[in-house]
Amino acid sequence: MSDIPAEEGQERLDVRAFCGRVPWPLISELADGDEVIACFLIRESRKLRTKANQPYLRLVLGDRSGTIEAVIWDEVERWEGICLPKEVVGVRGQVSVYHDRPQLRITGL
Repeated sequence: MSDIPAEEGQERLDVRAFCGRVPWPLISELADGDEVIACFLIRESRKLRTKANQPYLRLVLGDRSGTIEAVIWDEVERWEGICLPKEVVGVRGQVSVYHDRPQLRITGL
């Protein structure tokens, strides 16, 4: 497990400390519009490019209840190095529906 990079002026947070703070929702419980703060296992991670040639990360996150596709649009270079398969990450984001499937837009790790 990786440490969660700190925001400017803050101390790095250990993933175990973050994930142990409060119970988080299972992937199977997530619905469109939900704001999420949770810990998940990264099953897949790929750096891709939009039609406008902007980089983004496409992740498949999992827990004991299933998987969800997730995307990181901002600060891709910052997060690429810690978003590795088999790592557990604490995420913050919002669920939406994309192509009739739930997707988590990650706004912070």
